Amino acid sequence: MAESEIIILIVSAIIGLFFWGQWYWIIHRVNPLASGPQYRWPLQWTPPICIAAFYAVVQKFASWDVIGSLAYTTFYLVFAAAWVGALRPLLGFCGVSWRDDVLERANTAAVMPVAAGLFALTLCFTGGNIGDGPGWWVVFFAAGMATVALIVCWQILELVCHNHEIITIDRDVDCGLRLAGWLVAMGLLFGCGAAGDWVSVEATIDDFVPYAIAGFVMMIAYMILEAFIRPHGIVREKGEFLWGTLPALAYITSALIWLASIGWWKQ
Repeated sequence: MAESEIIILIVSAIIGLFFWGQWYWIIHRVNPLASGPQYRWPLQWTPPICIAAFYAVVQKFASWDVIGSLAYTTFYLVFAAAWVGALRPLLGFCGVSWRDDVLERANTAAVMPVAAGLFALTLCFTGGNIGDGPGWWVVFFAAGMATVALIVCWQILELVCHNHEIITIDRDVDCGLRLAGWLVAMGLLFGCGAAGDWVSVEATIDDFVPYAIAGFVMMIAYMILEAFIRPHGIVREKGEFLWGTLPALAYITSALIWLASIGWWKQ
């Protein structure tokens, strides 16, 4: 490993230990009477599941010098943990707080968006690791592009649909499920958009554009569906499958069908 990679590894390890140490410390410290295991277990298990998914993809689709290399696999695993950990506070910026809403208020509606938000961030970073490239900086650029697109779309969605009010005040589980499905779908689109062999900055951006357009269409579709489900702020009769699970699966399925039709990523 080069000197710059060793420095990045050390910095990433410090960042990852800080943010994930804080994560599990807070889970441990918050009064268990405030929220039961059904709220804590998703928070405890989502990070290792994200890392396991990242590892599985990297071992098969990463650059040729990473596959089978213990040193570089460890490097990118630590990098991924730091990436998702450092960006974790953006979940609160987009309207859902894992501590306030899930742990302290036992809000069922907030559980899935938090878990899906972490998974979507992981998908964005994972996409940046797919394909051959000269080093960690191309991963940083590609994954950063996908992550910025995800956060910007999520923030626009929040400004238009006010999901934070629906989830945190109304405690609408259906809305939480819809948002979770949408986040996973967007993570898939933007992660695949960031994937592929590195050629240049310009080529990476050009390759990302069709996936960004698909993400924009998915965002508009979400807004239209929310306007139908909650006309003028009126809450429809709850039905977690019809208004929650089904739309969530529709978002993910649509993303997968589109990716399969256009190609999972540019070669």
